[in-house]
Amino acid sequence: MIVHLFFVVSLFHMCYFMAMDKHRDVTPQQNTFRHALGDALFALGTPYRWLVSKTTELANPILHRMTERYLEDAITRNQAEDNPRLQKLLKFEIERRAYGPGQTQDVAEPVIWIGAKIVLGLMIPVVCKAIEQTVDHGTRLTLSFLSKGAAIGVVIKESTELLRLSNRFIAGLQGSEKMALDREVAICATGIDPFGASVITPTKNIDSPAPPSTHIDTDSVHYASSTTPPHPITITR
Repeated sequence: MIVHLFFVVSLFHMCYFMAMDKHRDVTPQQNTFRHALGDALFALGTPYRWLVSKTTELANPILHRMTERYLEDAITRNQAEDNPRLQKLLKFEIERRAYGPGQTQDVAEPVIWIGAKIVLGLMIPVVCKAIEQTVDHGTRLTLSFLSKGAAIGVVIKESTELLRLSNRFIAGLQGSEKMALDREVAICATGIDPFGASVITPTKNIDSPAPPSTHIDTDSVHYASSTTPPHPITITR
């Protein structure tokens, strides 16, 4: 019921603001309504975000190991053992995907929705059991057969989706690997290396012959994720 209410409110919210785009002048009442609706939508999503966070915490050790193995294979597959720059590119892109949208959009959120659909599917026979008392014997048998068949079908379908989660996660890492390789090609073509070039920064002493510079170090990048890897990834050869 809460989920249905959330989608109804979201649909109303979208239609309302599509209509408001035609009128640029926003009254204080409309602005207050927008803020209140935004706060309400944020509050309705709090339990869902909590579930995503907890699911991510449970799955994080497994995903970390999968990321570690994939990174090792990617370095070997692309013959980057003696190419520190390509290693940094692969590590940066693959970890950014794994500890960002990979663990939330590819794993945590699908797990939650798969579990919800399985629960709803198992409730079909329960609901039909209550209806069976109001129909004749022949209809009762048909209804019982159809309800149990529907529940089994939902469980099988969602179990198949559950088995696809690891492949979905790996597919995201494959896209990040391709992005890292494209960046390596661009660096070789242009000669501009964002991972090795020095960026000149302003200094107060304008007569200084050697202005200070900063080096971009991807090892210090913090990933926007609800959790962090339990230990840094190490490459063993």
